[in-house]
Amino acid sequence: FTNSKREFLAVGEKYKDPDREVPGRWKKKQLVVPFPKKASGAGTGYFNPMSYKPEPYVDRNPYIKTQPLSDRKLGFGSHNAKCRDEFMSHI
Repeated sequence: FTNSKREFLAVGEKYKDPDREVPGRWKKKQLVVPFPKKASGAGTGYFNPMSYKPEPYVDRNPYIKTQPLSDRKLGFGSHNAKCRDEFMSHI
């Protein structure tokens, strides 16, 4: 025990361990930063406004041209193309 002053509790009195008290500086805000009144870098450098430009979908692997239906083997009646490069990234 680090606290030398130990007293008895009365009936119904809550026990409060002096070693487990949280210092007041831990209960307050830890870091306070002033909020800027106006955006300092809006529209300059890397902070340009975002714009959305849709791009049309381009099929990188036209399996109908590389593996025509007539050349495919009948696997379980499906005529599926061999898509081994389906999840490969195309740069």
